[in-house]
Amino acid sequence: MVKRLIEIVAGDNPSITIPVVDGDGVPMDLHLATCAFVVREFPAAVPELMRRSGAEITASAAGIVVVTLDTAETALLEPGTYAFALRVTLGSAVTTVCEGDFVVRTDTARVVTP
Repeated sequence: MVKRLIEIVAGDNPSITIPVVDGDGVPMDLHLATCAFVVREFPAAVPELMRRSGAEITASAAGIVVVTLDTAETALLEPGTYAFALRVTLGSAVTTVCEGDFVVRTDTARVVTP
């Protein structure tokens, strides 16, 4: 499993690219896989964000998973550090392939009207 740091700005709609490789470092063929991306507060609590394979999370035969987050949804996240995990299901095998810290920064560019 790979440990990774993801940083976003609240209110942005980032696309997060996560390469998935096997134990030998070879990209995994994920075109038949189901993927789930979950963000939650420490300690493990109700998910703040969740994505499953479909329009907002895609997986390729080249071992690349792309997770797209929605602007309105990320705007609701309080600045701070959360935990995230990417789980891949391929056939009967379920594997957490990547996890780590998911840091949300304040949107300092946001225009505030009095």
